[in-house]
Amino acid sequence: MTRKRGLLLAAATAFVVALATVALVQARQHGDAALGGNGTGKLALQLSAGLGLWVAGVGIGVRRSDWPTGLLMAASGAAVFLAELPLPDSGGALLFTMALLGGSASAALAGAAALLYAPPRRWIPDGVVATIALVVVVLWVGALGTVTFDPRREGCFACPRNLLLVHASPRAHEDAVRLGLYAAAASCFALASLILVRWLKRPRPVRLIGAPVQLGAAVTVAAAAVAFAHEARLGIVLHDRQTHVLWLVECLALCVVAVGAGVEIVRARLLSHRIAGIVIDAMPSPEALRSTLAASVGDTTLSLAFPRGDGLAIDSDGRLVEVQTPGGEVTEVMRGGEVVAYLRHVAELGGTSERLAEAARGAGLALEHASSRARLRAQLAELQTSRARIVEIGDGERRRLERNLHDGAQQRLIALSVALQPTPEGGTVNGRAREEILTALDELRSLAHGIHPAALTDAGLDAAVRELAESSRVPLQIESVPRERFSAAVESAAYRVVLDAVRCAERAGDGRSVSVSIERKLKALRVRLGLPGVDGDVATHELEHAIDRVNALDGAVSLALEGDKTLISATVPCGS
Repeated sequence: MTRKRGLLLAAATAFVVALATVALVQARQHGDAALGGNGTGKLALQLSAGLGLWVAGVGIGVRRSDWPTGLLMAASGAAVFLAELPLPDSGGALLFTMALLGGSASAALAGAAALLYAPPRRWIPDGVVATIALVVVVLWVGALGTVTFDPRREGCFACPRNLLLVHASPRAHEDAVRLGLYAAAASCFALASLILVRWLKRPRPVRLIGAPVQLGAAVTVAAAAVAFAHEARLGIVLHDRQTHVLWLVECLALCVVAVGAGVEIVRARLLSHRIAGIVIDAMPSPEALRSTLAASVGDTTLSLAFPRGDGLAIDSDGRLVEVQTPGGEVTEVMRGGEVVAYLRHVAELGGTSERLAEAARGAGLALEHASSRARLRAQLAELQTSRARIVEIGDGERRRLERNLHDGAQQRLIALSVALQPTPEGGTVNGRAREEILTALDELRSLAHGIHPAALTDAGLDAAVRELAESSRVPLQIESVPRERFSAAVESAAYRVVLDAVRCAERAGDGRSVSVSIERKLKALRVRLGLPGVDGDVATHELEHAIDRVNALDGAVSLALEGDKTLISATVPCGS
């Protein structure tokens, strides 16, 4: 957690604690006007519901990636204290306005949190029903009822001033609130039914784990629906005994929700410590680790995959695998801000997602070890293949050199020796000899430059790249090339990437300029090229030799498409 988020969370918690304190004091002093009464047991029940939901929501938001669930649950806890405030004696205009605005929202917020608590989430109809319930309760009953409520005109002369009063019309307020309460009752009933149906459709182990949260939320929302319908029929501001009982039922069910979420967080934490203990005692093999994780969440099909570093994934033996499996989900395991493993599991884990996340955290060290070993195996296999190709290409280059020397320069030199013999005509010997000598020299220079340019050896990358730009059939846009010298192997590998890319653009490009950028970044030389009009597969094939040279130095080459241009990025370690 960042420092900024920590300070924000601390400030929000301090506000909720202050709100709970004020609500308890005011309810204790004015029990007749308080929704839940002023008995010690009743106040303790409401305090437990509000603080329990806040703590559980914060725990879910901090420990899990689905922060919306935690936010909704924490907001439900704060709304409990707003509902607990006695409206005529809430302690000031600000608290009075806040109680009017959000005092009826705790059940709808808890119901929406319960739907998001257990993935997989279906935005239709889950999101639609939850959104409708929140909009009706928060905006219609809460906001609309607040902006039209004038305490004086409603006969509540002891009530503080409504800070959000916009239009004071008793008739409009009564009609709007009554219609909103009926709509809230209908939407909450639909939300409770959806929560119950979703819970019944889950596998039995998932139902058992999620029962406190799901059933507690369903009871809460159902009780709120009954309370809304009763208040709409009652048609008065004050609450009667039935409203009082329904509110206490809601608080009791909210306590069950908070306890269920809290117990699952504690279980997941204990599982994390147990997994960590296993790791400390003996580093398990990838298969043993997979079996432990699979048993912890009840998914025998759970499997592991590890990132290779180039966007692909490998198994524990270094073989390429697909990250996403049909009908499954993937949980990423992070350590040090980087993904070290993928947990591939069925999508119906639902309420065990928190347990799975905690288990993954506890096994983080073992997963990181297994990931490193898998990448090492993949690199060793790739290195063996790469070295074999380099040897094969080297042998082919030597054979080509021998053939070119024999069939080209050697034959020219033989012809030169014949041309230098005296002829009866005379006067043409020197001209013919000069022509043959120049031809032989040109071929030798071209051949030598193809093997290794002299400019690269004598002056370095900058001179070699600029010399290549002068002889290239496509224009080169040289953005940056370092003037400093590097080792011969590094300069040769970097130049080979540029040379093969330019030759590829000459053969397969559209004639536009090739951009070249070579920069030193810390302990690596980074080469970037843009080849317009070149197909990615063609570039991969043409640069195979250059990629092998870079890989032989423990570097890396990646190719990407950007519109009609192939982008090449090579990193060559160059030491300190």
